[in-house]
Formats: sequence, structure tokens, C-alpha cells
Amino acid sequence: MDAAANLHPHPRRTVRGEGFSFIELLVTLSVLALLSAFAAPVFHSMLEKQRAYDAATRLFHDLSRARSEAVRRGRTVALCKSAGGEACGGGGEWSDGWIVFVDLNNSATRDSGEAILRVQQSLGGSAHTRNSGGAAVYFKSTGARTGGGATWQFCAPGKTESIYAVSLYHSGRARLIKDANKTCG
Repeated sequence: MDAAANLHPHPRRTVRGEGFSFIELLVTLSVLALLSAFAAPVFHSMLEKQRAYDAATRLFHDLSRARSEAVRRGRTVALCKSAGGEACGGGGEWSDGWIVFVDLNNSATRDSGEAILRVQQSLGGSAHTRNSGGAAVYFKSTGARTGGGATWQFCAPGKTESIYAVSLYHSGRARLIKDANKTCG
């Protein structure tokens, strides 16, 4: 056959094992570490915004539910701060939880025998709130709110800039608003 092939009985072979070399592995890990260092703060900020949005959405839906129940039942329905889920509590933040209940005797407090329609447990530090409307909201049988308007601002824990807000008008209608860069003391 070929005389040259017989001159080199063991031709030069390039045998390469499968997988990465040590240098390739170090380069890959370095690039991955660099990308994750840039992505982590962005991901954290996105997660904070989503948690604040979820909390604001819960309050918005409960305000809307309380208003519609007041109209449907023809009675006053209240939504108030409640850390325990049984009675209205004046201290603390709205982020500690709230309840929606039928206020049969219009006493502005939940008495025994008054049905709890919804309990929202603590938001668990996912957002803190600031409210301009007091510790409770009452809807008349017409759906209108007793008292003036109110606004709840939702901020990420440890931050002072509001991310979302829920505004409640005297008519009883609630609105969810993106409330970026406003102070949430």
C-alpha cells in the first residue's frame, strides 16, 4: 500500500478526552460569576416590586369585595386592620393583616355574631404600608365610603420609595396605581 505509512508505525494521534479542560472550566465559571454579580441586584429589585404589587392587589380586591358585599347585602361592610384575624386592631400597619366583616349594628367594631367575609394574614415582611385613611374603612349599603378618601402606599421592606398605591375615593371605588418614587415614610 503506502510506503510512508510503514515508516511511522504509530501515527501521531490527537486524543482529547470528553468534557472541559481546566482552563475552559475556569473561564466558564468566571463568566458565570460575572453575569450573576450583575443579575442579582436586578433580580432582587424585580422580586421586591412583585411582592409590593401582590400586596397592593390583595388590598385592592378586598376593598372592591367589601364594597360589593355592602351593596349586595344592603348593610354596612367594614375592612379593618387586624393582626389576629378576629377583631379590629388599631396598632400596627395594614401589612400586619386585615379582615372584611359585616357590621350589623354599625358600631364600627366587629362584635360577636358579625360574619367575617375575608381574612388577610400578615404580608410577612414582603411589603410595608403607609395609610392616610385610618385603621378601618366602612362601606354603606349604597357602596359609598363613610369618611373621606384614603390612600395606602406599598413599599419594599427597608425602602422609603413607594412602589404601588391603592386609592379609595369617597364614592367607594378603589384604584391600583403605580406609585414610583413617592415617599413612603
